[in-house]
Amino acid sequence: MHYAATLGGMAFSNAFLGINHSLAHKTGGEFGLPHGLVITIAMQHVTRFNAASGKVKRNPYPRYEVYRA
Repeated sequence: MHYAATLGGMAFSNAFLGINHSLAHKTGGEFGLPHGLVITIAMQHVTRFNAASGKVKRNPYPRYEVYRA
């Protein structure tokens, strides 16, 4: 489980999906929804948000020049 959780965290970090996880915690807690369900619902919206065109830096890590989703 630790290995799987680490790989999941690395994938979320590289895809800039931390906001998705955060939204799922708050929304799921407020409305009594399962965490995975809320992540699934929010995923397409977060991906579109992260796919902003131009040189947008939302986070200093990793040091990519331009983010791509």
